[in-house]
Amino acid sequence: MSKPTAILNGKNVYINKNDVNAKVLKWIVDKVNEKLIIQGLACTYLYERGSLNVIDTNGKPMNLDDLIIWFSKHDKFFISKYIVFKDLSDKGYQVIEPSEEINHEIPILVISPEVTSKEKHLVYVIEEGYSINIDKIYQFISEEIIFKKSKGHLILAIVERRGGVTYYTAEIFLGATK
Repeated sequence: MSKPTAILNGKNVYINKNDVNAKVLKWIVDKVNEKLIIQGLACTYLYERGSLNVIDTNGKPMNLDDLIIWFSKHDKFFISKYIVFKDLSDKGYQVIEPSEEINHEIPILVISPEVTSKEKHLVYVIEEGYSINIDKIYQFISEEIIFKKSKGHLILAIVERRGGVTYYTAEIFLGATK
C-alpha cells in the first residue's frame, strides 16, 4: 500500500479519508467533508518516519526542512514543541496539541500513556534560556490541581539548546496533613 499524501493549506493539513492507513489514523483530529485533518506536529512526525507524503496546495512535494519552515511561520514555538512531541511519541505516548481555545504564553501539549487512556497530562514546553516570571510558573502549577481530578499531572519539558529534553513533574504542596 502506498503512503497517504497530505496537503498543506495554511495551518491545516488535509488527507483524503480514502488514503488513511493505521499509522495515520490515530493522529486524526477533525473531519471536513471527505478530508481528514491532522495537526502540524503529527504531520511532520509522520513525514519524518516515512509514513506520509506531504505536498503544498500547488502540488509541490515538501521535505522536512520545508515542513519546519512552513509550520514555524504559524507557530513561533514549533521547533521546541516538535522536539518534545517527537521525544514523547517515540516513547509511546499519545501526544496532541490542545485546541486553540487554550491560550498561554508558553506552548502546551497534552499527553496520555495510551490512545484509549482517560489519564491526560499537561506538558508545558519551555526553551532553555527562555525568561519566564515565577508567578507564571506558579499559575501553571496551580492549574495542576484541576488536572489532578482527571488523574493527570503538570509536566515541565525543558528543551535544551542542543535538542535534548528534560522533564519535571510540577506539584503544589497545600500544607501538611495529620
